[in-house]
Amino acid sequence: MSGRGVARAGRLGRAHVFRWVSFAIVGAYFLAPLLASARYSFLGSHGRLSASAYVRAFGTGELWSSLGRSTEIGVGTVAVTLTMLFGTSLWVNLRAQRWRPLVDAITLVPLVVPVVVVVLGILGTLSFLPGCILRTPVILVLEYVVLAMPYTYRIIDNGVRALDLRTLVDAARSLGASWRQVITGALLPNMRVSLMSAGFLCFAFVLGEYVMASLLSFNTFPVWLQLMGQNHSTEAVALSVIALVGASLVLVTVSFFILRKPKGAGTERMEHMERVELAGERLDAVA
Repeated sequence: MSGRGVARAGRLGRAHVFRWVSFAIVGAYFLAPLLASARYSFLGSHGRLSASAYVRAFGTGELWSSLGRSTEIGVGTVAVTLTMLFGTSLWVNLRAQRWRPLVDAITLVPLVVPVVVVVLGILGTLSFLPGCILRTPVILVLEYVVLAMPYTYRIIDNGVRALDLRTLVDAARSLGASWRQVITGALLPNMRVSLMSAGFLCFAFVLGEYVMASLLSFNTFPVWLQLMGQNHSTEAVALSVIALVGASLVLVTVSFFILRKPKGAGTERMEHMERVELAGERLDAVA
């Protein structure tokens, strides 16, 4: 092996070692607090390993009521978010390209506005709505849609922009498809990864958000968990461990769908043509 090859192999070896060391440091940074919390939650009153904290926590009726309320709010938030932002992204990419900077700026507003201002602003803006919305978790759904918008909109919009949107729409319309058939038969099957990723992220956000639910006096899972931690720290830590593990699984799932191996240009072109042909077959079947 030549000197240049030896030097290149040495650089690759050092880069490989650096990646693994970085991965180990980041993993320890995230796993060490989780393992310490799990160990604390399994310690009984006499310092022995015991699952009594988990038994007591899962035996609490308020756990299931608050978790059920958070789940209902999460499902509603995901449904409203995907419907509204997917339609907005389609409109911007198909009919209103000149409005893209304005839409991008509007979706970033919740990042720079404090949560208290967002709560008061939405309540003031939607004060004309009936009490069945303002005094129920429905208002929390609307609030969460706004708070999660900077993240979910970009996931959905990147998925739409990755498609050859004009070609798919023109091909479907040339086959006589209505707009409903275009969306359900041609666009949604090609957007399932982006929509699932945005939905998972939005649901995880709802299950972990505390400030807004507390300000609006709704007993969601994070609010109940904080109240329980004031008197029953072991049970609260046990549930926090479960919540952290669940959130980590959601993030891993999102990463699995997003971080896919890139394909070559020829493969992408072939797959694109196959998607167009498949969309046409679906539309013919629907028609």
